[in-house]
Amino acid sequence: MSCDHRNSKIVLIVLFLGMIWLPLVLSILGTGRQSEISFLNTEQRSPQNYPSTPRTITELSSYPNAFEKAFNDRFPLREQSIQLYGKLCILGLHTTPNSQLLLGKNGHCFFGSHFDDRKYAAALAPIQIHEEKIPQEVAQVETYGEFLKSLPVPSVMISIPTSHVLDFENLPEFIQRQADPEAIEAPQSLRVMQSVSKPVRERFMLCPYARIRQANAQYPLYAEKNFHWHTGRYTRLMASCIAEHFGIEQYEEPKSEEFQYESTTSDLNQFASYEMISHNTEVYRPEVWNQLGIVDQTASDVYPKLPPLNHTRYTVNPKREHCILVVGESFTPMLNPDLARYFGEVISVNYNVARQNPEVRKWLEVVMGDVRPDYVVFLHHQIFYIFDDFMTDYRAIQGTDQSVQQISSDPKTPRSNH
Repeated sequence: MSCDHRNSKIVLIVLFLGMIWLPLVLSILGTGRQSEISFLNTEQRSPQNYPSTPRTITELSSYPNAFEKAFNDRFPLREQSIQLYGKLCILGLHTTPNSQLLLGKNGHCFFGSHFDDRKYAAALAPIQIHEEKIPQEVAQVETYGEFLKSLPVPSVMISIPTSHVLDFENLPEFIQRQADPEAIEAPQSLRVMQSVSKPVRERFMLCPYARIRQANAQYPLYAEKNFHWHTGRYTRLMASCIAEHFGIEQYEEPKSEEFQYESTTSDLNQFASYEMISHNTEVYRPEVWNQLGIVDQTASDVYPKLPPLNHTRYTVNPKREHCILVVGESFTPMLNPDLARYFGEVISVNYNVARQNPEVRKWLEVVMGDVRPDYVVFLHHQIFYIFDDFMTDYRAIQGTDQSVQQISSDPKTPRSNH
């Protein structure tokens, strides 16, 4: 055996032993641990605590599993190890740490699934057609239409096409092979909309798919590594369509001089385990909002009875009149600034998360009683949807106890994220 060969083996052994023993040494020294704030931001939960010393047979039997979970959350260099693993998978092996993230073509990444189950439901649903489900979905939307007729102000449901449809050509090949080609020309939500009765469709539904596709062909509407839209050309287009739907202003194409290109942080980083960057993302120039006089405020400063509620946003434009309430999910808050071009007050809520807060019904009661929106928008990506919880809460504050029959199942987006 040559001296160089022997030396390389020694180096490998030392590195291997070092990787095993270093966390233990740092653990004894009490250093190198990930902060709880950093853990919460990346994992969307708090780290497990170490179990107390077992005193009974039952406690002893559960002790190893509880200890292992706590150690996995708290061992030194955990954050750095996970980041290294994510980079090795994505940059080195061109795969992903889990099936919730999809590596696409030309630097694109896509949201694959709400669960790490390798079913890729979030990626496949927007690009497949299920004709057998259309009658059921139409009946559900008609039910929503009946609810919207009971609201005292004009309202509309909006379906937002996702990047899986608009950037279909950049999806991984194995996902593209499972798509229905006709879904790109007319997604399921559009087919449902076309099948709904004309009064409900014209009064309560909005999905300007042709405008969206035309704009996306010229300027990519989604950042290359994002699941959500960002405040930019896409939200500008949709806000103008909403204003047109309510008869406030005619549709106006977004103006290119308002935008610039930047590198932005991906909203899929929690699945990559490190910070991915989207390049050449079209964003607003920073001076745009100052020139328009559009600012975010704390709603409770203006309406003292309004209880603080996370996952809400309040945006104002003193140059405009009227108030609009936007009820939706994780796509919702990005729309606020552009809606404020047309409305004096924009108050939005991610009801998918906020509905877990016991204060949400009181919040809604004050919004409807004191804020008194002139218009209401129900926004959801991919489908037309109104949360059953919202309808229940609204009817409760109105003093009606009518039950809401769900004809189709809840889309079951995880409450913690969306």
